Amino acid sequence: MSTNHLVATPLLFSFSCLSFSLPLAIAPCFLLFLHADKLVLLTDVPGIYREIDGGKELLSELSPEEARGLVTGGVVSRGMLPKVEAALAAVEGGVPSAHIVGAGTPHSLLLELFTRSGIGTMIHPAAVEPLALASSA
Repeated sequence: MSTNHLVATPLLFSFSCLSFSLPLAIAPCFLLFLHADKLVLLTDVPGIYREIDGGKELLSELSPEEARGLVTGGVVSRGMLPKVEAALAAVEGGVPSAHIVGAGTPHSLLLELFTRSGIGTMIHPAAVEPLALASSA
């Protein structure tokens, strides 16, 4: 099995050296076309937070339904809204997972992708528990 990695920036360059801004809303289209395994969005905040007991809690994993509920409930707003919408478009379109990670933490990309719990927020379809076969007596 081969794995392809693509790093895309929000800027595109033409052959004549003109630069163009890539709208975040277009990113999921590229990912689906390239059959990507992940969308990773590096941001200025560590991930998606919710307020709980007067403080903030970083949400490490969300299903698309949970993320959509946070958007419609107003928990996700302002600058995080386009990021979550792009992540939802990618996951709902068939990309297995989308990660929102703070770029301010050293090695944040590695910590998100190569540790069990990660350090940001991962949006992915809820995994279905496999059926366990009964052992024969």
